[in-house]
Amino acid sequence: MISVQNIDKVYRSATDNYVALEKVNLQVQEHEFLAIMGPSGSGKTTLLSIMGLIDKPTQGKVLIDGVDTSYMKERESLLVRKNKIGYIFQDFNLISELSVFENVELPLLYSDISPKERAHRVEYALQNAGIFHKRKHLPSQLSGGQQQRVAIARAIVNDPLILLADEPTGNLDSASAGDILNLLSQFNDNGKTIVMVTHCDRASMLANRIVHLFDGHLVSKAYMTTK
Repeated sequence: MISVQNIDKVYRSATDNYVALEKVNLQVQEHEFLAIMGPSGSGKTTLLSIMGLIDKPTQGKVLIDGVDTSYMKERESLLVRKNKIGYIFQDFNLISELSVFENVELPLLYSDISPKERAHRVEYALQNAGIFHKRKHLPSQLSGGQQQRVAIARAIVNDPLILLADEPTGNLDSASAGDILNLLSQFNDNGKTIVMVTHCDRASMLANRIVHLFDGHLVSKAYMTTK
């Protein structure tokens, strides 16, 4: 489903170069639940953003569902993201002036579908994320766990093949975190491929497999038997 091949990522400035990732190779299988772990600054979020076509590698290739995205123009990358990838941000990235419904609807506004179909998809995503009853609320009227559910609904509204989650429980209390992890596990059981960046051992226990990053290098792989 995702193939990362010899990825380097270097951030350049006038005075220095910072190597965020170096020679990273990683294969993610269809329907897998993969956890990426490592200390702060190890390159986890950088790797996830490259897998999600939000950022580009300095060198190397990223294949999504067999398609080489390495030399795609931005418009082509946007189509792949829209049709195949849902991205869940740690800090929710909700627009404060829009209702829950309108936040989830945003990815569909760039699609050639009718308002009636948009509404149907948004309602379905909100129901699946367990937040339909808050559809008329503003983000400021929600708890952190509820905001994350809205962010998840927005990520699944296009029914993507892949969900990428960047520390999805990082800003939540333990009870809300447990709810979000159970929700992600359900999506995986229903066929979604999930890649989750986390520093939480509890979260990683839901994964089929864990990979560890350290200073931009993939340093270990551990296969889970608990799920």
